[in-house]
Amino acid sequence: MAALFSTSKHEFSEVTGKIFTFDVGVHFFEFQGTVFVADSRTFEVVTNVRKITSERADQVINTFHDKTKGDVVFVKRKELVEAIKGKPLFAKKIASALVMGTIEALTAQKMIARIKSKGLKIIHELLNGKYYFKVDETDPKSLRDFVDLITDTYLISDVTDLEYKTHAKERA
Repeated sequence: MAALFSTSKHEFSEVTGKIFTFDVGVHFFEFQGTVFVADSRTFEVVTNVRKITSERADQVINTFHDKTKGDVVFVKRKELVEAIKGKPLFAKKIASALVMGTIEALTAQKMIARIKSKGLKIIHELLNGKYYFKVDETDPKSLRDFVDLITDTYLISDVTDLEYKTHAKERA
């Protein structure tokens, strides 16, 4: 079976006739029910995966605020979300944090402890019972530090007590 992706409908449909192509580049194909992606950038752009993933950045920030009972405030929140949306890798990491449940496990106190221990470029202060976090969305290091912080990039082994920076995780 062959599948054709319609960019106007944003869906796959079965191709029943013969397929002819003059483009030697293959971006993705389906084999035995699994879609294999040869060119992820093209696939993500054509299927709107990048746009949908980027929109999750806003959802993550809102979810984080809700889960911490509203005591966490992100200064310049809109600018922060827009900066993350503009970087597909960061948007993917943030979207995965929402799916994995990482956001729900964070607390302001744990975030502050990690910021101090790793020397991250994130300013924070406590005012009137709320924790204010300021990320410089124009500074790539500050933005990366923020994404690493809320996506649980740093992990500590229970066996060796060694700390690791990891970008891919599977929950046990």
